[in-house]
Amino acid sequence: EFYKKHGFDLVGYNSQAVVAGLDKWLEKKTMESAAYEIRNGARLIALHRNMTRVDGDGRIVPNVGQLVKDLEEITGYTATATIGKPSEIFYLEAIKKLPFQNPAVTLMVGDDPEGDLSGANKLGMQTAFVRSKKYGIWPAEISFKPGYEVSHLGELVGKLGR
Repeated sequence: EFYKKHGFDLVGYNSQAVVAGLDKWLEKKTMESAAYEIRNGARLIALHRNMTRVDGDGRIVPNVGQLVKDLEEITGYTATATIGKPSEIFYLEAIKKLPFQNPAVTLMVGDDPEGDLSGANKLGMQTAFVRSKKYGIWPAEISFKPGYEVSHLGELVGKLGR
């Protein structure tokens, strides 16, 4: 709706860019059009790279990252611009809006180690992992460890208050 409201053609030809975001009703035609545009010079822009999300019924389902990965594989495109998490630019832009503007004193809280916390960690931000239906434990394959690991936000508030 945002793109339509601001005059963007969502499925057009000879596009300058394909923006990959959450599409709850993704259709084969949309994927074919996106792949065609990318193969013909359109840039691929990812709103984020999270591979999964938890839906309203508590199920783990594919997310934008899977769509982006599929488009990259289908088209051979390797220059995807990520404008959301885990892009470091995303965190730097957010930090600019804070009073201290210092990654070292900024805490990023999330339930997705790669999608929420990896970019923040690379910038030296403090990180807090909140266990959820999506990730009940910290994944062994993620090389960094969060500064905090909690079951719910109330538990984190208690740890930060010390």
